[in-house]
Amino acid sequence: MSLEEGEANRLIAKKTRERNTKNVVTLLAVIFVAACLITAISIIIIITTSKMGNKRLDRAVEVQGHRGCRFYLHRGLLPENTIPAYIKAIDLGVDTLEMDTVISKDKQVVMSHEPWLNSEYCTGPNGESINSEDVAIKNFTIYHMNYADVGKSNCGHRNSHFPTQTHFPIAKPLLSDVFDAVETYIANNNKRKLWYNIETKSRPERDGVMTPPIQEFCELLYNVIKSKNMTSRVTIQSFDVRSLIIFKKLDPSLPLSLLVEWNEQAPFNFKDKLNELGFNPDIYSPQYKLLTPEILSYMKSENIRTVPWTINTYDDMKRIVDMGVEGIITDFPNLATSFMKHPGH
Repeated sequence: MSLEEGEANRLIAKKTRERNTKNVVTLLAVIFVAACLITAISIIIIITTSKMGNKRLDRAVEVQGHRGCRFYLHRGLLPENTIPAYIKAIDLGVDTLEMDTVISKDKQVVMSHEPWLNSEYCTGPNGESINSEDVAIKNFTIYHMNYADVGKSNCGHRNSHFPTQTHFPIAKPLLSDVFDAVETYIANNNKRKLWYNIETKSRPERDGVMTPPIQEFCELLYNVIKSKNMTSRVTIQSFDVRSLIIFKKLDPSLPLSLLVEWNEQAPFNFKDKLNELGFNPDIYSPQYKLLTPEILSYMKSENIRTVPWTINTYDDMKRIVDMGVEGIITDFPNLATSFMKHPGH
């Protein structure tokens, strides 16, 4: 081989090495960019799934059992916001358990629609009857009772409004016990995991009287949710915009649902509550008679899910579902889950 040929070969080898190096660098750059894209997409999916939990559902419209399962097959009533009511709702196929929370004197998160023992279906810890005067003087306001006494009270009496209700003794449970009981039941019976839609039963006029100050209320509730590792399957709902504002700061990943009811003292404008909140909630949850196609169209344009309450007849379910809502809250989960299987009938 001549000197010229040797030099030429060395130059060729050098060029080849440089070309290979560039190819490797290019390949690594492509891999890096792809990895970044995959990570970004994954984050978007996680956030979207967290905020828009309805995407996990087997059916198009979410069914929420109001306070668990208040009514069953039109024959009776299961005591609301109790573990048996939640378990029955699971058996009936709901996607979400809707529930209410208040706070006891010893800072426990208690399941209750009112911040007091309701005289319609509760007796006191010693079996005593309750009347409106007792509540007024705080004798049976849960915020002025330790949970030990709340737990001795019987809130499974037959409600006078529902004479066919089956009576059995039961107390208002703690949220922590509800989480434990429901999750154990799901695991032991091969049920699919569901969501919890938890309402803070707070109002400004109740602060320090029937409930703790709102910041404390929200923190106590959040601590239970977090301690039970349930933040990925909980929605916080409230009529009280202060609750939603606080929870947005406590944990921005929690979906927030704005509850809206009819106010006879003022004309209804659906944007008033949204403006009061100051940001778009993940869910708009109006009393179902307030819902119009125009409101629903606006919510869809803002990427806000609409889940009205409380829809209890077949005709109302059909009308509301046909409008295009993302979910419904009902006292009759058996009727709702059956309807969802055959919505055109």
